[in-house]
Amino acid sequence: MESTFRTDLDYWRTHDIRALPDPFRARLSELEGLDVFRVSETDPAGAIRLIHDSLRNAAEVAVVSPVHFPDLGQTLREVCEDRPGRLLVTEAVVDEVRRHDDGDVPIPENLTVRVADVSFALAVADGTTFLSLPRLDGSYDPSTELVADSDTAVRFGNDLFEWVWRDATPVGDVAPTRPL
Repeated sequence: MESTFRTDLDYWRTHDIRALPDPFRARLSELEGLDVFRVSETDPAGAIRLIHDSLRNAAEVAVVSPVHFPDLGQTLREVCEDRPGRLLVTEAVVDEVRRHDDGDVPIPENLTVRVADVSFALAVADGTTFLSLPRLDGSYDPSTELVADSDTAVRFGNDLFEWVWRDATPVGDVAPTRPL
């Protein structure tokens, strides 16, 4: 665990690991080869682009998003035209999507969407785990991303996704949906 925290002490001092379910806090050391990706002032969308590029190349995707990223929806529509994907969002994200799409939530046929109360973001795609913890004040941090591509890190990411997925509510129970 100490080696995980030593990767970037500033990150761990300012981000809240309590956002993760208890068993996964104890497993943080499984994020072997962890890097903290930080966006630059001249490229504030760098982390989002990094994740979207990985999603586009993945055979299958699993994403947790506590905030609304319109470009994520477009990327998942492209990816899930011919590949399976799962997306877990918060009710606030569903409300935001509904606000922009006349009350419906458009969903590609190969994308399964569920809703849960989460404050961390996660993407597991093509052998890489991307994890974004909230800041200590609870706010979302779009400027940093934990990135790890070891086998244990991918297992951690997949297990974390399955943990939150299993108790999540199908989006159709929360909002009207329509296939794309």
